[in-house]
Amino acid sequence: MRAKNACKIREQPSNEHLANHRVAPYDLALHALGEETQMVDLDELKSKFLNMEFASRDLQIDADNLVASATASGEARAEFIDPAHPDFQATPAYLCSISSGRHLPIDFPSLGGIPMDGGKATERFAPVRAGVPLSVKAHLHDIYDKKGRSGRMIFIVVRTELFDEANTHLANIDSRMVVREKPEA
Repeated sequence: MRAKNACKIREQPSNEHLANHRVAPYDLALHALGEETQMVDLDELKSKFLNMEFASRDLQIDADNLVASATASGEARAEFIDPAHPDFQATPAYLCSISSGRHLPIDFPSLGGIPMDGGKATERFAPVRAGVPLSVKAHLHDIYDKKGRSGRMIFIVVRTELFDEANTHLANIDSRMVVREKPEA
């Protein structure tokens, strides 16, 4: 019987293996090789990694990119497709694209299993505008598991926060990764 909040992890692959498979070191948890695994406590992962910033960058959004993204997704409202509109801003779908980049802290252990995209969600506090310098910061917001008929799945929520020059919190983007544990052979 497994301990509650424990999942399997595997040994880290060599740098040569990563280079051959074009896997960035920070994406190890998403790269399952099927090697022997050992148990790790989810509570231990939480205490080590939750709410610790692991990525940050500065960014300025181009108005043409906002229009192209909004138009491609079928948006018709002027505040999303007309740069001359007084309330011109990024769509929630565009905000989700900002969260791409590093997925996990560099030293996050590999969980093995079968990784899947668990979806994204945005929470807007103020409009995100073109031409405004932004600060983007990412941290692990939550780690939890669920058990079902198909087995156990580990959920990792990465929260990306957007701030303007005045350090006003504009939006949160939550990206969920799901790792389905491999069934024991």
